[in-house]
Amino acid sequence: MPSKNRQSLDDRSNVNKLVYGLYILCGLLVPIQFLFEQHPHFAVEKFPGFYGIFGFVVFVAIVLAGKLLRRAIMREEDYYDR
Repeated sequence: MPSKNRQSLDDRSNVNKLVYGLYILCGLLVPIQFLFEQHPHFAVEKFPGFYGIFGFVVFVAIVLAGKLLRRAIMREEDYYDR
């Protein structure tokens, strides 16, 4: 029997509302960039949504690098007990 003091993110419908809200927020932020004058240093920076795409790609690269680093430096569970 579920408790009445459940956390708000335990309910799947609340998580869906949060995700859809973030989608809407991201969708609104992309057109807003056209309201501001841009001073790109490189030609690729003129591409709409460049910084969002670049940030996502770099984030994925960092996560994958972390997985590789974990394999490189991981020790056995009892490493310090020996």
